[in-house]
Amino acid sequence: MRSENLSVPKDCRTLLKTPTFSSSIVNIPPGEYIHFGIEKGILHIMHQSMLSQNLDVLPLMINIDGLPLCKSSNSQFWPILMSIDLTEVSESFIVGVYHGTKKPESVTNFLNAFIEEYLLLKKDGIIVNGKLIKLELNKIICDAPATAFVLSIKSHTGYFGCNKCLQKGKYLRGKMTFPKLNATLRTNESFTLQLQQEHHKDISPLEKIGIGLVSNVPLDYMHLVCLGIMRTLLMFWIGKKGKNSIKLRDNNIKEISKTLRNFRKYISQDFCRLPRCIEDIDNWKATEFRQFLLYTGPIVLKGKLSKEQYKHFLCLHVAIRILCSSKCISLNTYAKRLIEYFIVKYKKIYGKEYITYNVHNLLHLCNDVLLFGKLDNFSAFRFESYMSKIKRNLKNSRYPLQQIYNRITEERNLNINKKKLSLLEDDNKHLILCNENGKTCVYLTKFTFNNSIISLRQRNNCVFLKNSSFMLISSIYKTENDNIKIVGRTFQNVSDFVRKPSFSLSIKVVDIYEMSNTSTFDYEDIKSKCVMLPFNDKFAVISLLHNNE
Repeated sequence: MRSENLSVPKDCRTLLKTPTFSSSIVNIPPGEYIHFGIEKGILHIMHQSMLSQNLDVLPLMINIDGLPLCKSSNSQFWPILMSIDLTEVSESFIVGVYHGTKKPESVTNFLNAFIEEYLLLKKDGIIVNGKLIKLELNKIICDAPATAFVLSIKSHTGYFGCNKCLQKGKYLRGKMTFPKLNATLRTNESFTLQLQQEHHKDISPLEKIGIGLVSNVPLDYMHLVCLGIMRTLLMFWIGKKGKNSIKLRDNNIKEISKTLRNFRKYISQDFCRLPRCIEDIDNWKATEFRQFLLYTGPIVLKGKLSKEQYKHFLCLHVAIRILCSSKCISLNTYAKRLIEYFIVKYKKIYGKEYITYNVHNLLHLCNDVLLFGKLDNFSAFRFESYMSKIKRNLKNSRYPLQQIYNRITEERNLNINKKKLSLLEDDNKHLILCNENGKTCVYLTKFTFNNSIISLRQRNNCVFLKNSSFMLISSIYKTENDNIKIVGRTFQNVSDFVRKPSFSLSIKVVDIYEMSNTSTFDYEDIKSKCVMLPFNDKFAVISLLHNNE
């Protein structure tokens, strides 16, 4: 093209506006750190998400965690990620990142640039389209090791490792346990005054920002429940941990894996991963453990675990479904009772040496829900995709900080608006004009509902209606008045999958051979989308939690 005298760049880096040097890298022993900035990140996200400018205060949350870059070396990132704490915004952005072969020696040096900028912005605010908006950091989301690091407290494996209560742990058979159910709770004031000196290693630099370092550092259920307790239970059942008496039979393990693989064609597109066999548990991601706990686990484990073990697992399943639902406040006491029962029986079934940090902190999880709402309001799941993105941005192991700086700068220079998910999917290939009762309507193949796709496909066509019936959608159309109508049949024979513990959003069993005549409902009659999984000669139907409001 240049030979034809066209003025085009020689290199794509010119178009991408790739920086020629990374001047912001500073030494933080034993590695290096680069600061991208809070204000730049917020402005970029607000432009992308087209967030309403009618805000006076912008609530924020941060996530800090270690990120190994490869298995063959100790090279690791420690990114500081931030997200706007609003339901309309799901994207995260990077504030700063440390790279080294070990974590930073000094948490004060590591967080210094972040804290200085935040304090300045908290005082002065930021200008967005000519309007002054104040900033307020509400939540610090970390796993247990990262929490201990940024708060300068003892490790979760230490005697005084619980950052929610004053309980002194008991060392039992090589593990630190926390057996008490009613220990005195830690408060922001007692933390600041260091009334329990054994809990503290130093003064946390985060005290400068004026946030409650107990109440505003909620427990993250992604690490605590999904990667922690659910993974441990599966390890017990397949024989990789614990005594032989709690292990499943080999043929039961194979049957469970076969059923999970069969579920793949029924799992809706709301799930980012399809089920895989439990023998491959070492490679499962957090979303797979969550899917097993909240959806598939109760179905595949029925008749495989002993009655005592199965009832015990169901208590965790129902409790976490409650805490993930819109009923997390009204049913909080019930969820806590289920968790208390779960912990007491955990000692009996699996051994009291396994009442470790994760199991113990289930009790405190209910208190965090009372403060912040459902579990996904303060989990690390919203930051996980960005952590993966950081690793994908690295082309090789040389100069990782420079690479990540260049990629982030290129992305922000592009300044692309992201489209909001609209009610209807604009796909004219699927639209058919027709006449119904003398009026023109448009037939559709899919539409969006609370950020989920509902379509005519088998895995995406089951919904729960506000009249408490389950429906399979066979047709969708839009009237001349732009009203969305759904046509289908409802299940006549609906029963509870299990009787106890009970919960209105628990699993139901339906018979596809006993259905009503075809009926028509409005789009607004839908309460939630459902996933429908085969169970014996019937189907188990489960409401999706993330769009059941």
